[in-house]
Amino acid sequence: MTPPRRHIAGQVVLLTRRCFQRRFFLRPDSFINSVARFETARASVRHGQAVHASMVMSNHIHQISTDTTGRRSEFMRDAMREISRARNYYLKRRDSLWDGRPFGDTVLLKREAIERK
Repeated sequence: MTPPRRHIAGQVVLLTRRCFQRRFFLRPDSFINSVARFETARASVRHGQAVHASMVMSNHIHQISTDTTGRRSEFMRDAMREISRARNYYLKRRDSLWDGRPFGDTVLLKREAIERK
């Protein structure tokens, strides 16, 4: 078992979550764009995250944020759960939307890395 993630308040991070089997469940449309914006904003307020950028691709999501509280796991859990519920309802499906692996969590240490991502 891997050790738990170390979340330190104030870290700037790149967070990524992939769809199950890299399928295109998040293909661009007005519904998924609205849901992703709303649920990301709601979870960021609830868990004290400052989201700088968010991009929904066809089979994964990228977000760059400052973790002001050290609670980004809870942020990702809530945001991804609600996006999954809404998208599955819209697509009339019941299976898992997200890949079984944990979300990607990369700490961005330099300004150049933040700008590049």
